[in-house]
Amino acid sequence: MWPNGRELQELLSPHRTQDFLAQYWGRKPLYIPGPAKKFDSLKFDLRALESVIRDPEPRDRLRVRFVGADDKEKQTPTDLEHYSIRDGKLTVCANWINDRFDSLARHTVPASRPR
Repeated sequence: MWPNGRELQELLSPHRTQDFLAQYWGRKPLYIPGPAKKFDSLKFDLRALESVIRDPEPRDRLRVRFVGADDKEKQTPTDLEHYSIRDGKLTVCANWINDRFDSLARHTVPASRPR
């Protein structure tokens, strides 16, 4: 299923997509409140994210980073087997996570091809 334009707005809610793109995208982090069920339609949950964090194999573009309260990148926790996102000490940034999950890849707009 291709994106219909509502997915991003639903995930960013209560923030407006236009504000996110103009003020945050590629510039600074943004806290997005809301229930975990926002991701239900993508068939992606906390357990799935944690499984990716614990998988050290660099077989695709996925890059996982850990950022502290000071907005600076931190070292990967030493014991990822027992690390939980729920501890709240670090923010997890997972770029290109759609490479690991078909359900997310189906919602990704393909890159435009050079002319």
